[in-house]
Amino acid sequence: MGLLAITANETAITGLHFVENKVDKEKINGVIKDCLQQLTEYFKRERYDFNLALEQEGTELQQRVWSGLQKIPYGMTMSYLNMARKIKNRTLSRAVGNASGKNNIPIIIPCHRLIGSNGSLTGYSGGIENKRWLLEFEKEAVEPKLFKFKDDGKKSSRKSSK
Repeated sequence: MGLLAITANETAITGLHFVENKVDKEKINGVIKDCLQQLTEYFKRERYDFNLALEQEGTELQQRVWSGLQKIPYGMTMSYLNMARKIKNRTLSRAVGNASGKNNIPIIIPCHRLIGSNGSLTGYSGGIENKRWLLEFEKEAVEPKLFKFKDDGKKSSRKSSK
């Protein structure tokens, strides 16, 4: 995935950003420590939902989209059009995409779970490869392994019931 930088004020997370280089550690307050703990649990597959105070400025529509994003279950996806329907305006799928793109707290506000109506992966602040990685990471945790094969070189001894 790469490196993430967390920003916060004294009461809430204000940003989570994909970065290429390590950022000098500024003051790490309790909010950031809690966020680090929850992100660690998420990446260990011990946490599926975040319980953090979040704060980012945005329009009423952006706030509704960000709230809606947090309701998409772990390991699931939703199209921009369906998100527009959820926030009661099916004509706003482009606006949903714009609001998602302005989300400063990805992963925690899971904008990576929004996809095109045809199933295509579209823009993501952390790059399409990270979006794909996050979706596959979550999907692996929720999809049961239906069949496990052990390749021991032996053929099946199943008999026909003719």
